[in-house]
Amino acid sequence: MNYVNNVNNSTDTGIKDTADGAYNELRLLSLNAARKLLGIRYGMVKNLIKSGKIKFIRQGKRIKIPYQNLEEYITKYSIVVSNNTVNDGIIPVEEIQNQIDSLISEYSKE
Repeated sequence: MNYVNNVNNSTDTGIKDTADGAYNELRLLSLNAARKLLGIRYGMVKNLIKSGKIKFIRQGKRIKIPYQNLEEYITKYSIVVSNNTVNDGIIPVEEIQNQIDSLISEYSKE
């Protein structure tokens, strides 16, 4: 059983609602919990760690991801579409392409 499932009042993804968010700042997630939160395969999480995109902590043989580091990854690599570009729930292809180009440009600099 991983750390997330041992925390009282936690969901299967390990997110616990708090008013000030202090709980999540201190959270250490298993790779499986991070995978569920990101909606990706376990191997992809390992690849993100190996590439340095997600920082981790090693506890003996176990790898834990601080929740705050996962949030930083999501913020850095998410595509954000502004509300003024959405027309009747349809996002223009140009807006998506611009965001993708920006991410590719930023990623290729690393």
